[in-house]
Amino acid sequence: PVIAKITESNGQSHEINLPVEIWQRSGKWTFAYTSTSPVTSIVIDPHTQLPDINRVNNTWKATQ
Repeated sequence: PVIAKITESNGQSHEINLPVEIWQRSGKWTFAYTSTSPVTSIVIDPHTQLPDINRVNNTWKATQ
């Protein structure tokens, strides 16, 4: 599985486990996340446990 760290504008962050099946979906996976404030960033593999040749593309940040 893959861990995603989601950070909200209120400073809270949560880690969720995404299933291993995401690797079978052509690089796209959609999931629902319930939050009480806007999401400011999402980091895939925040603990750098998976082999990855380009860690730069593991972070999404909301535009202001």
